[in-house]
Formats: sequence, structure tokens, C-alpha cells
Amino acid sequence: MFRKTKVVIGQLGSPESPSPKDVRKFLKEFLGDPRVVDLPRVLWWLILNLFILPFRPKSSAKLYSRIWDGNSFPLIENTKKFAFKVEKYLDDNIELNYAFLLTEPRVGTLFKQWEKEPFHERADRLIVLPQFPQYSESTSASVVDNVGKTFANAVNIPDFEFVSSYHRLRAFIDLSAKKIQETLDKHNPEHLVISFHGIQLRRYTQKKDEYYVHCYETFKLIKEKLNIDHDKIHFTFQSRFGSEQWLGPATDEFAVELVEKGAKSIATYSPSFVVDCLETTDELGHELTKELEEVGAKHYFIECLNDDDDWAKGYAEFINTYVNGKREELKELFYLTDRKAIEVELPPQIEKSPPLDDNAKKNIKLVFLTLFLDLIGFSIIFPLFPALAKHYLTYDSDNFFLQLIFSSINALTDVGGT
Repeated sequence: MFRKTKVVIGQLGSPESPSPKDVRKFLKEFLGDPRVVDLPRVLWWLILNLFILPFRPKSSAKLYSRIWDGNSFPLIENTKKFAFKVEKYLDDNIELNYAFLLTEPRVGTLFKQWEKEPFHERADRLIVLPQFPQYSESTSASVVDNVGKTFANAVNIPDFEFVSSYHRLRAFIDLSAKKIQETLDKHNPEHLVISFHGIQLRRYTQKKDEYYVHCYETFKLIKEKLNIDHDKIHFTFQSRFGSEQWLGPATDEFAVELVEKGAKSIATYSPSFVVDCLETTDELGHELTKELEEVGAKHYFIECLNDDDDWAKGYAEFINTYVNGKREELKELFYLTDRKAIEVELPPQIEKSPPLDDNAKKNIKLVFLTLFLDLIGFSIIFPLFPALAKHYLTYDSDNFFLQLIFSSINALTDVGGT
């Protein structure tokens, strides 16, 4: 039916460099995505622009500099290498591209190239494969939004399909378990912590995001394949941001607690990612290693699958079967789980405080809207303040209150040395 299929593997991306300027640009777009931070837009705009972007880029730039090789970041380079290897194993009617949400080449860039290709040569089917194994609104859904914006003003649009997750893909599970087992056999750590990217707890409890269930399915499938006491394998979440309650337990706190209870060695692996990035290489590989060393324990950080040859072959088989195979053949590439049983087994996540009702949410929005309007109003009049002051002091120089206000300002200015 289709002449040619274009498959795009989508990743988040990285800053252009570890400079504060480039990191600020990256964070502004990343944290400005309503899928990533789903707070009311006015409230979040104030927080982001007044409290985060003026300060966080400098500290984040230091972290990014630790994984910068002088030209690029691990996520970018590993994605390129992986795509190059996968492409070698694909059927002739499939062309593969990689794209990033926040780095070139973006999905929009690829689509513009597709539009310029001759009708008889270009792909007539598009499949987007986000490189997030587990679905989440904050990751996979953001890719869909990005593609939607790309199509917004397009004249011609190819048949389009989106693969929301592949957390039960046999190649992903088997090769993750193999990689973990190699570390277990070599170093014999006392505990294994399987750590997932964290999201706010309310996304699971209130919005019913499937991410938590997908993470547990991944954890359970990997756990079943490992040759280690299953009581020594732990399920945790990392990368908390802000003051909200997140999925738990927290990886760093849990690992330290294991040491306090007597553990001398811990290994960690994060199957939320298939290529290493800041959250794996630095947060686990550097920061957690340092934290555990300070309390007297050895940490073994297990890298992601990255461009592993077998992983490239396994993923290529998945793509080939998805594009050219039969439905039953595709099903065979995935492990089956009992969803009802999984939901019963899920470790409970308990909210420390009850969710806000609709009236409370409306009141909060109203308060912050008022603050926002006040801020806008003050921003407009503030540049005029010196001229207004000069006017009133000229025509009403004997006004006691004006003299008191400006004498106080002068006194504070002198004290501050400005």
C-alpha cells in the first residue's frame, strides 16, 4: 500500500553548549512546554521568568559542562550512532531519521526537507517513535504536540502513526537485563536500584498518567530475568524538581538509607532512558556516586543501551516488523503482562495532602492573575517614575510627604552604595 515509509526516532535534545546562555535558552523552551510543567500558565510564567531562568542556568551549566566532550553531549552523539547502526538493518522501503524536540535537526526541519522532495520519490507514510520506553504526558505527548505544530500549516501531510511506548519490547527488556547482569557478575553489589525518571505524583493519582504502571511493568520484567536475590532489587524514582510531591521513593534518599542499614555496595540502572544523558551520566554516574562514597559505600553506575549492536539489531527488527510485518508477528516482539495483576501489585503512592478542589484552583488562578496584572501595570509605570517625581517636586516642592519619601530614598541609596 505504501511506497516508502519514513521512520523518525525522536529524542529530547540538549543545549547547544554548556554555556549559561545556551542552557538558559534550552531551559526556557523545555520548561515552557505545558506538557513538561502543567501548572496554570500565568502562574508558571511568573515562576519561570522571575525565579528560575535568572538563576538556574548558571548552576545547570556547571552540570552540563561535566558531560560535555568539547563538541557535543552524550544524548546527541549516542542518538546519532544508534540511528546509524539501526539504519543498516532496515528493509529497503524504510528510511530512518533522528530528530530532537529542542535541538537541530527538529521534526519541523525534517518535514520541510520532505516537502521539497519529488512526489514520486518521497515517503508516503510517517511513523514517529519517541525514544522514551514508557509513555508519559510529560515526554511522549510532548512529541505528539511537536509533530502537530509541524503539520499545522502544511498543505500535504503523509499518513501518520505514533508509537506511544515500547516498555515491554523483548529486545529492550532482555538486553537491559543482560547489561545489568554483566555488572552484577563482575562486581557482585549487595543491592540493585532500578531508577526511573520522576514525575509529579498528581499526574498519576489525579490525571491517571500511565507512566507509573509502565515503569512497574518494565521493572518487573527486568527483575524476573536477573540472577540475584529479588529482595535486593529496588524500584525508585529520580530527578525531582520543585516542591511538589513526586513519585517515590527517591533514588538518592533510598540508596543512602540502604547504606545506613549496612549496605556497602549498590548498582543503579535507569531504564527510563535508552541513551545516556545528564540524568544518567551526571545525576547517577557522578552525583550519586559521590554521595554514596561520602557515606562509605561503593556505587556501580550501569550505562544505558546506547548504540549497543544487539540493541540496534533488535530495534531494527521492531521497526521492520511494524512497517512490513503482520500484526501477530509484531505482538511476538513484546512481553505480555497481566494489567489487572500489575495494578494490584503496584507499590502504593500516598499523597501527603489532599488535592485541591475546583473552587480552590479557581481562587489560586484568580490570585495569580491579579498579581500578574499588577506586575504588568507596575512594569509600565516604573520607567516613568523619575519623570513623574521631577514633575511633582517642581510644581509641589513644599509637599511634606513627597519630601519625606525622596529623602528616605536618598538615605537608602547612600547606605547601599549605589
